[in-house]
Amino acid sequence: KAQELLRLERQIFSAWMYWLTTGDGAGGRLQQGFVSVLNEVESELSATKGGFFLGEKVSIVDMMFAPFLERMCASMLYFKG
Repeated sequence: KAQELLRLERQIFSAWMYWLTTGDGAGGRLQQGFVSVLNEVESELSATKGGFFLGEKVSIVDMMFAPFLERMCASMLYFKG
């Protein structure tokens, strides 16, 4: 499960970076792709009963996601408004 979640972290990073650094055009395809992966992350996180990706204790998965999500929030406000 941890490997699957770490692959998801790479997916959201890629979707975020691609949308952030590329013009999205009128269709918003890149934004929709990012939102889709973000929804997957939310689904995985809400599927556990502890508030962390693998349950009640912090794991390496949480440690990999946390700094990226912080940077994502800051950069979205700056670059996307």
